[in-house]
Amino acid sequence: MNHPLHRLASLSCLILLCACPPKDKGGGGPGPVGVNRCEFDVSASPLFSQVGSGARARVLGSASDGVGGPFAQARAGDVLIENDRVRAVIQQPGRSLSPTPWGGYLIDADVVRDGPGQDTFGKLGFFYAFGRLIRATDVEILADGSNGGAAVVAVTGVDEVNDYVSVQNVIGRFLPGVNLVIDPNKALPLRATTYYVLSPGETRVRVMTWFCNEGPDPVQIPLGELVEQGGTSDPFNPDGCANAPGYEGLDGRTCTAEPMRWFGYQADRVAYGFRTYRVEDPSTPETRNALLSVAGVAGTLVGGEGLEGLLSWTDPGATRRPGAFGVLAGGKRGYLRDFVVGRDLGEIHSTFLALDNTPRARLDVQVSGPDAAGARVAVKDSDGKMRTLLVADADGKARVDLVAGTYTLVGAALDLPSAETPVTVPTSGQVSAQVLLPSPRRLTVTLKDAAGQPSPGKLTVFCPGAKCANAHAALQYRAADKLPDDVAAVALVPPSGTVTVKLLPGTYTALVTRGPEFSAWPSTWRAGDKGTAAQVELTQGDQALSATVARVVDSTGWMSADLHVHAVNSADSSVDNELRVASFLAEGVDILCSTDHDYVTDFAPVNAALGGDVHMATIVGEEVSTFDFGHYNAFPLVRSADHPYGGPVDWPGGSGPTHRLPQLFERIRADHPAAVIQFNHARGRLGGLSFLEVDTLTGASHAPAERFRMEADPAATANDTRLFSFGFDALEIANGTSADTALLNDYFTWLSSGRIKTATGVSDTHEAYNVAAGYSRTWLKIPTEDPRALTPEAFAAAVKSHAAVASNGPFVTLTARKVEAGAAVGNPVEIGGTVSVPAGGELELTVEVQGPEWMRVDRMQIYTHAPGREALGGAENDVAPTPVATAALDAADSALEAVGGLPNGFRRFRWVKSFRVSAAADTWFVATVGAGNSVARMFPLGWTGTECSTDGCVAVSARPAAWTNAVFVDADGSGAYDDFPTKVPKSLRLRKVTAPVAARIPSAEAFDGMLRSLVRHEH
Repeated sequence: MNHPLHRLASLSCLILLCACPPKDKGGGGPGPVGVNRCEFDVSASPLFSQVGSGARARVLGSASDGVGGPFAQARAGDVLIENDRVRAVIQQPGRSLSPTPWGGYLIDADVVRDGPGQDTFGKLGFFYAFGRLIRATDVEILADGSNGGAAVVAVTGVDEVNDYVSVQNVIGRFLPGVNLVIDPNKALPLRATTYYVLSPGETRVRVMTWFCNEGPDPVQIPLGELVEQGGTSDPFNPDGCANAPGYEGLDGRTCTAEPMRWFGYQADRVAYGFRTYRVEDPSTPETRNALLSVAGVAGTLVGGEGLEGLLSWTDPGATRRPGAFGVLAGGKRGYLRDFVVGRDLGEIHSTFLALDNTPRARLDVQVSGPDAAGARVAVKDSDGKMRTLLVADADGKARVDLVAGTYTLVGAALDLPSAETPVTVPTSGQVSAQVLLPSPRRLTVTLKDAAGQPSPGKLTVFCPGAKCANAHAALQYRAADKLPDDVAAVALVPPSGTVTVKLLPGTYTALVTRGPEFSAWPSTWRAGDKGTAAQVELTQGDQALSATVARVVDSTGWMSADLHVHAVNSADSSVDNELRVASFLAEGVDILCSTDHDYVTDFAPVNAALGGDVHMATIVGEEVSTFDFGHYNAFPLVRSADHPYGGPVDWPGGSGPTHRLPQLFERIRADHPAAVIQFNHARGRLGGLSFLEVDTLTGASHAPAERFRMEADPAATANDTRLFSFGFDALEIANGTSADTALLNDYFTWLSSGRIKTATGVSDTHEAYNVAAGYSRTWLKIPTEDPRALTPEAFAAAVKSHAAVASNGPFVTLTARKVEAGAAVGNPVEIGGTVSVPAGGELELTVEVQGPEWMRVDRMQIYTHAPGREALGGAENDVAPTPVATAALDAADSALEAVGGLPNGFRRFRWVKSFRVSAAADTWFVATVGAGNSVARMFPLGWTGTECSTDGCVAVSARPAAWTNAVFVDADGSGAYDDFPTKVPKSLRLRKVTAPVAARIPSAEAFDGMLRSLVRHEH
């Protein structure tokens, strides 16, 4: 995981230009004129070691002088602090849109190593009062280490609202009527200086923030941290219910508001740990913290005492609020935390024990067997709780300090677990243990297309029973991509056509696929039935398979695109860009759009390096991820090489008001005139229609501007706060593998009132396998089928043309022709087009659906205008729309046909059905195709995650389904669809009627339910 999830360019530039650059002060001394530091004497404090030499601090002349690594963010002007063991970068003042959207915070870190850096860290931010932070104005090097002792960097700033995050709005939308007792939007008279201190020989950067209260009254606030995860790493909390904050345990429980003494991240060859100290005694670690994790960002309440302590900040009658931090009028006060860097979590664990002088003994572990180098070893206590994680070095060695007790070690490489190794650790001294990894078998698959050329694809290996021996591989500690219990492995076949996976000895079945337009191998496989896959015997030795898949669906003139995708540059995704591109090549998607949260990513270089550009085009975009008034994709964009995040839109506006939706859309198009704007998941707890309380027929909004820190529109009325805009082009009706009923009603409402948007299907995937890439997807009518010939302009025009089909698998087309004298005449009018008939005239609608032999559908439905589909005040209209025509499809085998131009054995199903309908006035028609309960589901292609309970983990699969955009009908002779079935007088403003909500204090159960839902759904 990594870059922030959830930008007025001129304001950002002004902030950056006015921010003072770091001052290189050499060996120390007073700050430059104008720096009003909240003073603290680091050199005189016993909290910081001044022994030895070798610690250094300096201003970076270029980004290449920084830590380096897969998620390095440093730029010229940032400050590097290092010694002979660790290196870290402190960001210069300025705007960098993220959960902590201002500079002055620690952003990169790594151990000192030979060769390139391995930074995989996001940002160590903090906030207070549930939504305020210090906006850095000055960064100074107070001690550069040239005189020995610690290197010290001071960051001074002023109180500022965190315009990215609104904790109150999160609580309010889950628990109406519940409010924080402290207003995060109220300015506080605080000035602060954060001192970053790195002593010689230490692996921790000590972070001490001093607050100066410049007001006439005492200030009492909660303190917290906002820690952004960074790149591809696994979060870890030794006190959490599943060790990974914010993730589900294998019993299905979601870990929320956990207790926390320390937490950290394990990445490739580097790990990070973080803990705080008691504000009343900075020499004693704070053990009473509350930890939450949402969408890749960990938030802490220092001294918050878990969920009950957090709840006290919503209770105006509480006499005690854990985590309260007070600063007297005219006084100052500080608090301390440690940021530790190591090679694995075992090293972090050992460091904390050593810092606390805890009695302990050294455990040396020798990992033996294949793939021992880099193998992970989980250290579990006598209760089965994982206490830490070790990563073996090139010689298979690992070590950790532990308190006395009985432990169990389980090693794993490539998700293949070792047997458990018990070990008893004494109170002191040293003990050693051996971990023997199993000898795996190799399954090699070579994949070719029908012409005998290498092909990308996906290999899925199933275990014969309900649960594989390596189910979950929780022992190896991977937080994401939890596979179903009966899936032994998923591997992506690259364009070179060959992949090898390692498996435990045994008997399996294997399946090779390349998405819904292609046949599967073996051809005997039927969706949802692993028993019809190929038998693989790995009991005695390795095995090699040769597979062939062919495009069997004729989608000539159309290209499939996924218009909502996340990878490592999104805070809530741990999928690196290479893996993300490979996952879409494997699923046969023709166009991959980058839509990371508030980050402009370009997949093209990775796609070319993989050899995928002959198979798939890429489009640059971003998801403008407003915290609490919806998410909006913009593409195609041009990535800014000069901006650390590629030049995303600064939707909160910095110190100014947040953009209203009309202003946001204007801002996007001012910078990118040709951009398509897509309204993402517009309903529910991420939905802009819900947040802004929109009447869908009129576009009137009822939410107050101040709720979102927006400036009220001068033209706002009591019935319309004018926060909404119809200035978007596309609407997601299927986010994941099924369409949302409320969004279908919204889409139909807009069709009927002339506000025509392109309905799309997207995966919104954040994972490598668990939410499959390209399910759903959108087929677009595009003149070329060569990915290398696709231009951004042609792509944008295709989306805006409304010639699109959303689908989780089946390929569907819809055409219309006028009927005269009982016969259909004229050229067929395709999706997005308009057919003219006389008023009351008859049309023939023809629906064609295709899919590979392994897929099944069994019904078609036709929809048109009907009254009563609008929604008021943000509430969902979830009444299922009624079709005007339905057709049951015949037995599956009757629709199978050989595919011309391919060898025997490659077949597809194809149904063509015609419907006669009439049009009394201008109208529209949409077709859908689906499958009933009796039809096999799409797993392991179209599936949307793994659901766990005490009985195990199973795939949440989907039935095949597709939804076309509209064919329009001109029945008044104007030549266009312009006499809309629903008339919307300009003066009409529908009014929302709401009952007052009584303020109440939530129960722990209600609050925990809110947090669980937030963790599950907040992207």
